[in-house]
Amino acid sequence: MKRIIFTLLVAIMFIQLLPAQEVEKPTSWKAYLLSEMQGMVEGGKKLGGEVIDQLKVQVPDLVNQLLWWEGVQSVLFCLIGVIVLTTGITANVRIGNKVRSQDLDYEWVPIRWGILVLSVVIGAVVIFENLTWLKILIAPKLFLFQYFAEYIK
Repeated sequence: MKRIIFTLLVAIMFIQLLPAQEVEKPTSWKAYLLSEMQGMVEGGKKLGGEVIDQLKVQVPDLVNQLLWWEGVQSVLFCLIGVIVLTTGITANVRIGNKVRSQDLDYEWVPIRWGILVLSVVIGAVVIFENLTWLKILIAPKLFLFQYFAEYIK
């Protein structure tokens, strides 16, 4: 719906920019409306061709920027997942070393395993949900097809 409204607004803007043509005033309002509509259609065809030519020039740059945006965003979230995973494992090891070296009560054991399980689960989910960079690296065309198919839905 947003694309249709956007397309209509762009078309209206371009139609208003078209040079005004001197047309004889028809005698009836039907003939007047028909002549106005024919002028709009002819101007739209000429303008549509120019817009399409301009879009053809812009599409490769647009696709490149889309791939970079999605890839960098995915890599950053994947790195956050790796940081969560390694922080949890490191905290687990440090707590274990402290418990063993100081002969502390084993009250830290449930906390230790809770930290480990939570960090592994959260880190793994974040990593595996953000492997878009790998899709882009291996098969960028397939990624674009999936992206646009998902966008159209």
